[in-house]
Amino acid sequence: MFQPEATSANDVLAVAWERDGVHVVRRDLKYVTEDDGSWRAQEKGIDVALAIGVVEAAINGDFDVVVIFSNDTDQLPTLELVFHKLPPQVEIACWATAKPLWFPEGLRATPPRRLPFCHFLNEGDFLACRDYLPSCGAVDQFTQNVGMSGVPGGLGGHVSHGPAQRAWRTGQG
Repeated sequence: MFQPEATSANDVLAVAWERDGVHVVRRDLKYVTEDDGSWRAQEKGIDVALAIGVVEAAINGDFDVVVIFSNDTDQLPTLELVFHKLPPQVEIACWATAKPLWFPEGLRATPPRRLPFCHFLNEGDFLACRDYLPSCGAVDQFTQNVGMSGVPGGLGGHVSHGPAQRAWRTGQG
């Protein structure tokens, strides 16, 4: 259950991001075998690493604005803490067809308040910030075959981690 092309593509991207100053946190995938003998890769621990990293960086004053690209409701406490208790501005991003991580208490208000601000991204946005590395054909194979469900144009899954970091890196100038 080894994915050499996807792994090498991720290795190449991680090195490029780190060279540009992005702090990349990677975790080994857990491979789950289904009853029919097929398997799927499942990431573990990255949500906790993201939460700790965001809170630590906010406390240290490492950024003025943080944009978290996730639809994992486990990130809501992190968003609420940084939004309400720490100086950095908090924004979120999600695919145009996904449900944003808006604060539940704001949605219950009259009129509803949709906080924090959300950047809705579509396939064009993904393609605009996608890494195209001619030296590694595995990148295109990776983006075509791994985790491509639930998002406009079939993009998403594990691929969303790369473009989110790439978009963050691009936003740094």
